[in-house]
Amino acid sequence: MINPEEIILEEWKSLRDESIRSMTHRNTIISFGIGALGALFFTGANFYNNSSFISKLLSFGIFYYLIPFLSVMTVVLWLGEAERMSRAGARMKSLEEKINTAYGDEVLGWETYLRKQRTKEGEYFIRRLISNTLQMWYPYIAVILSFAGFFCASVGIAIVLFYSLYNPPIWWVLMMILPQLTTFTVVHVLIIKKGASLQ
Repeated sequence: MINPEEIILEEWKSLRDESIRSMTHRNTIISFGIGALGALFFTGANFYNNSSFISKLLSFGIFYYLIPFLSVMTVVLWLGEAERMSRAGARMKSLEEKINTAYGDEVLGWETYLRKQRTKEGEYFIRRLISNTLQMWYPYIAVILSFAGFFCASVGIAIVLFYSLYNPPIWWVLMMILPQLTTFTVVHVLIIKKGASLQ
């Protein structure tokens, strides 16, 4: 007859492997995102340096549409993997408790330990907002700020390009900022809400 503790331990190992795979996927997503954004910035700059009007319009399209879209998609994909890893970790913690109860000793405890690392002085709000665990909040902030920076810089460059091409009245420029600002705000509010649910 199969020992129930062995089944639980096998599930724990399987979840640990999934967590490691998820971490690898997160790193791949970030590497791809940064590489693709760098290539698009370079391409957009090259198009703008070309004297033709079409090239300059293509440059505007890259900076105003493509780079912000890719920035958001990179963060969303990264967050999906972070959520997957978080779910696996939460289940591993419950399995650790079962194993430890069965053996009457703390034989497994990594995920339990991580979830005991609660907020300390001065960090309560940001950690509570972003995540309940020590291992998630600082990469989360770094990724969000990095790709938000790509988003904002790209839109700013696009607006400067548009202004240099058409010299429109200032209200046109404000109308260009509004949809991107709305997109940026809505997406990042949703991302922060999702991040706050990570355990």
